[in-house]
Amino acid sequence: MSRIAKNAIKILNGTSCNFENGIFTAKGKLGEMTLSIKPSFKISITNDEVSVIPINEDIKKDPNWGTTRALIANIIHGVSEGFSKTLELNGTGYRASVSGSTL
Repeated sequence: MSRIAKNAIKILNGTSCNFENGIFTAKGKLGEMTLSIKPSFKISITNDEVSVIPINEDIKKDPNWGTTRALIANIIHGVSEGFSKTLELNGTGYRASVSGSTL
């Protein structure tokens, strides 16, 4: 049984979520994304949370339950805050400079 899939996903302000006909859609200030959901799962959307619920008890052992929840969480994060990567240089002998948006 997945520990991650049991947790609800918080919807941040300015983000709207919709689930119709097996398609999950999230709209935010940075864009819109959709995800096709397997028919063995349903999505429950409340005022500020999204939950992935398996149709029956046997599906709780399916690893796709946690994967689906993680994909939805990434979509919600992506359309509301966006993604970024940080670079950390440790040690001696490294030199880096930033020129505009180029490293």
